[in-house]
Amino acid sequence: MKSLTLILFFFSITLIAQESPQWHAVYQYKRILSEKAKQRRDSSIAQQPAMAAMLKRIYKRIDNREYLMDFNKTASIYKEKPRLDKPGGFGGGRPSRVLYKNIKTHRYTQLRPLMQQVYLIKDSLPKYHWKTTNESKTIGKYMVVKAEADYNEKGKKKHLTAWFTPEIPISNGPDKFGGLPGLIIELNNNNEEVYLLKELVVNPKNKVEIKAPEKGKVVDEKTFKIEAEKLRKKMMKMYQNRRGSKGGNKGVRISIVR
Repeated sequence: MKSLTLILFFFSITLIAQESPQWHAVYQYKRILSEKAKQRRDSSIAQQPAMAAMLKRIYKRIDNREYLMDFNKTASIYKEKPRLDKPGGFGGGRPSRVLYKNIKTHRYTQLRPLMQQVYLIKDSLPKYHWKTTNESKTIGKYMVVKAEADYNEKGKKKHLTAWFTPEIPISNGPDKFGGLPGLIIELNNNNEEVYLLKELVVNPKNKVEIKAPEKGKVVDEKTFKIEAEKLRKKMMKMYQNRRGSKGGNKGVRISIVR
């Protein structure tokens, strides 16, 4: 681990020597479904033949996305890359989700539109108890080091595997992940979703202003999830009432939180 410490020190000095560097990153996101989850999804689609094509398009978009992250030494802005195949679709004209992370204060602010309401979620960033390993490899042009962490979500134990690069000693990564002595290049979240850095530009010509969004109903993460779940149940009840005479809508679950 002495060699890793020396590498981190060297690149930290190099980074400090630069004048306010800024980066633009593109992360590829992919959701991984278990066989049971695939079967449940296929079953729910089969129960709604009139909506099958639309549901398949929605799931395809949910399962494969690209995210843009503009960041400097202390903060970042993270949002989904605009898609050219969405001329209208759901929520046309609504503001997009934006995640602002402040590495120094370990806080985040996230703009989240939900139906007719725009929320501004303000809360602490998750803390993961990372264990850095001696494993290393090369991803693209970066030397990366493996780190692992376990965490609990809704009473279930989950596992994170991250590959970070000491060459960019900034404690950041995709979504709300971070906390390592280097930028996360690849991350596997419990074999349920994978993030992979596709592109990284240092000091791009068109720099994005890195600041927290300001407009929206201010809540914490817990309150937002409670309100989102109430809305989901309300939507499901309305939908089932409309289709009650046609056999209902059993087995279909609509998520409006993710």
